[in-house]
Amino acid sequence: MEITVKIATKEDVPALSAVAQKTFGLAGPLDSRETEISKYVAENLNEAVFQILVENEKIFLACAQSNNALVGLIVVEYHSNCPYKSDLKNSAELQRLYVLPEYHGTNASKQLVS
Repeated sequence: MEITVKIATKEDVPALSAVAQKTFGLAGPLDSRETEISKYVAENLNEAVFQILVENEKIFLACAQSNNALVGLIVVEYHSNCPYKSDLKNSAELQRLYVLPEYHGTNASKQLVS
């Protein structure tokens, strides 16, 4: 199974949102209530949010693909100053890293991070 990585574009927005929505519940605490997960997904992983991320120059958004289907994504935000340590310049924050369950173990996440 070949995995390729590319910079996300506006055309990827629906698939980015779909992958994030399918995988978000896997990353949260096991005792999270379904209503809390559903609310977060509806407010933060919809297509409008991903459209904003794709257009933001301070955001690195890439997607992993297999057979021309989007199977994972990474979102990194760049800061001119670290929000947590004032003497650290040019920092980055990993905000999201999602891979569809059927692609776990394929090195998709490793490729997204590298």
